[in-house]
Amino acid sequence: MKRKYLVLLILVITTIILFFNNKKTNVKEELRDFAIQDTSSITKIFFADKFGNDVILNKTEFGWLANDSYPVRMDALNTLLKTIQSIEVNYPVSNSMHNKVIKNLASKGVKIEIYTKIEKKPKTYYIGSPAPDMIGSFMLLENSSKAFVMYIPGFNGFLAPRYNIDGSSVKLDLWRDRSLFKLNPKKINSVEIINHDDSTKSFKISKEESGFSLKQNNSSKTISTPFSEKYFKLFRKVNCEGFVNNSSNKDSIINSKPFHTFKIESEQLGLIQFNTYHKSPKREEYLDNDGRKLKYDQDRFFAYFNNDLLLIQFYTFNKWSTEF
Repeated sequence: MKRKYLVLLILVITTIILFFNNKKTNVKEELRDFAIQDTSSITKIFFADKFGNDVILNKTEFGWLANDSYPVRMDALNTLLKTIQSIEVNYPVSNSMHNKVIKNLASKGVKIEIYTKIEKKPKTYYIGSPAPDMIGSFMLLENSSKAFVMYIPGFNGFLAPRYNIDGSSVKLDLWRDRSLFKLNPKKINSVEIINHDDSTKSFKISKEESGFSLKQNNSSKTISTPFSEKYFKLFRKVNCEGFVNNSSNKDSIINSKPFHTFKIESEQLGLIQFNTYHKSPKREEYLDNDGRKLKYDQDRFFAYFNNDLLLIQFYTFNKWSTEF
């Protein structure tokens, strides 16, 4: 009896596997050919959304650039290339849903064009909303009449974030490398932080002929060389958390009273100067330890550097603003 049930179970499982394999393979290959196996052949990737935004990633002799101007975030690019290589058809969109999915792709889908050294024409398709079970996303090849749910085997999620798509929008800021500047600690001459909220927390560390000096609260003292050298190493690579140039409040933020002013003098880049600004709490209902509403965000603040509005973490800043 047990053997009979075992044989029956095997037959059921085999039938299910064949059913889903047939669902995937009963569609012409040219309608479901999304993946590119040799991602090293990719030379350019173009994104465009339905709001008039576009981003171009170009492979150049200097590395990948976004919109021919900014170094690309390599973690985001590597995720994208792996996605382009690994996506497979999960299943074709059912007839009952197909018209609705096609309309959604036409109105909200993000277009991607992938150019390679091998093919004359780019591979072009549209990326839409998540599948109902959140495993994979609706996609449609250009000039195709059949939409599919595409997925990555073993990845339990939808795919738009892996293309760096924010909802149904593409944003240049999401592709930009977060590195702001890199300094050789031995070539830094001084670091000054002016706290506009509390002048007692302002200070300046300078390299002198006789060592290092600290100026704070209208007084000056010599500080140890190992400590100063360790402090200057904090500026070997300065990153932001992200760019927020699309913020509707950008102008009002940079025209408000600064939180800090940073001044870094180096032999490499001369004077690096930028201001920081308070950020409103993420939620108005957030309270401090005394039960009072927070006036400012306790995790992040803004910085304005080289015409970019940035997000900086206090975790990073607290290392810069060491109290002496």
